[in-house]
Amino acid sequence: MKATPAAFPEHGSSIKFFYRRWKSAALAALIAVACLSTAAAEETAPLIGIRLARFDWDEYEGGSRILKEEGYRLSLGTRGGAGLASLHVLWRAEAMAGRADYDGRTIGGEPLTETTEYYGLRVETDARRRLSPDESGFRAVPLLGAGVQSWLRRLAGGEPERGGYDELWLMVYGRLGAYVEQRLSPQSALFAVAALRPPIYNTAHYSLRIREDRTFSLKPGRQWTWDCEVGWRHKNYQFALFLETYAFGRSEPRFFPPIEVYQPESEGVVVGVEYAVSW
Repeated sequence: MKATPAAFPEHGSSIKFFYRRWKSAALAALIAVACLSTAAAEETAPLIGIRLARFDWDEYEGGSRILKEEGYRLSLGTRGGAGLASLHVLWRAEAMAGRADYDGRTIGGEPLTETTEYYGLRVETDARRRLSPDESGFRAVPLLGAGVQSWLRRLAGGEPERGGYDELWLMVYGRLGAYVEQRLSPQSALFAVAALRPPIYNTAHYSLRIREDRTFSLKPGRQWTWDCEVGWRHKNYQFALFLETYAFGRSEPRFFPPIEVYQPESEGVVVGVEYAVSW
């Protein structure tokens, strides 16, 4: 986030506010996973997996980069599927935590080198044509779905004296793509999934005191993103490589006279590995 001019009144974190929102999001995700797990048990044994990823986050102003973050994320998640008529409905849910090196500026415009913590939740669902387990060889089917991601981005531990504060992001998006599989044997297959993600809704909420306002929201610009995954499935486990992109346009500014606050153009890339087993 960026503000002009640089002169700022007192600012600080509103931790309790974020915890209340985070608790509600986590409860909603757990309820969704419980419902989906019940349905998936009828047909497909769900997988539980761990992901390790490298990620980069950059922010730009007038074509010039004004912020760079580099770090790692660790995710724990579950995925599965259930038959519905001629469709196979797939779902996934995961929780993420990570840390990045921050090289940019404070909200007041001063140079800052710090660390950023990330904590996030994701729920996605896709639908595609059912594939018979007896089919062999190569097959490809289109998929259609939707997803929700929310993450807490905490700069400098959220401590105002270090230039820190919290951002709570939410993105809702569609998924348009394809699933490709090459059967190697009845118990082994190579697979790939790729999807475009048209944006539906974005928002970012900040715990930052500007004059009398302790928290406020901005709406980063909506841009298409994409993700892909390539892996090998054998018996009750699978190994995969994945890549995911994020992109947000410059938000409309919020005015706290004489201060103008906005979220700059932002981009992110996540690349990593996943290992999952049936449970």
